[in-house]
Amino acid sequence: MHNHSKGRDFKLPKLFLAICVILSILFILGLSRELVGRHEINKQVKALSSQINDLQDQNKQLTDLVGSFAGSDFIEKEARQKLGLQKPGEKVVLIKRDVQQSESGSLVLSAGVERAGKYISNEEPKGSNPIKWWHYFFK
Repeated sequence: MHNHSKGRDFKLPKLFLAICVILSILFILGLSRELVGRHEINKQVKALSSQINDLQDQNKQLTDLVGSFAGSDFIEKEARQKLGLQKPGEKVVLIKRDVQQSESGSLVLSAGVERAGKYISNEEPKGSNPIKWWHYFFK
């Protein structure tokens, strides 16, 4: 009998050891899943923090832009350019540009100035210097 109880005592620690190993493996698997999940969450938090910073920078730029649109300088510039308004005593000068094709086939840009409804060509009139000044101011 004594021999039989030793075999039984020997099986009990093996069973206990097997259960401990299985529980340890389950614990390690659960812990590793938790660590992987935390790592993924930390990556998402960093990405969202970066996105928040980018959106805050963009928001600041847009706020500055809206502020510049509300300024009197911007309103005056838009009124001058788009509506053709001018301050009292100012004279408007428009520069016309025409694109022409030269004999060689290349494009030539010629410019002229329109002042108070009169078109002044960029081409020099023929004649002496006083005649050129006369054409500039009176024609």
